[in-house]
Amino acid sequence: MRTSSAAALVLASGFLVSCGFGSNACPPAPDVCPAPATVQKVLDDKCGQCHSVPPQNGAPAGFRLDRLDGANGAQSVADNVIVQIDSGAMPREGSLTDGERETLHDWQACLCAQRSVP
Repeated sequence: MRTSSAAALVLASGFLVSCGFGSNACPPAPDVCPAPATVQKVLDDKCGQCHSVPPQNGAPAGFRLDRLDGANGAQSVADNVIVQIDSGAMPREGSLTDGERETLHDWQACLCAQRSVP
């Protein structure tokens, strides 16, 4: 139970940091956003083994990285995904290639830009 509370705190703090704590600043979005299937492949290969239903290997419950959309899907925590990979906290097993990292950064930037459109 203590691990779940700590994980929730890390997620919340990462979300606040990555969102600029109320600022509307987004990272620059690429000219072409990555295809959802490309993003899902990276998440499946590097994240979905633990961050799914049920969570595995001590991953916190409450969100899923084995799907992009829907309640608690990866899009709902995209900002925190970037915080976790940039901090080196994730993935715990293996690592991301430069191309995978770029795909996830571009995906998050595109989502942020979409949220910022009035």
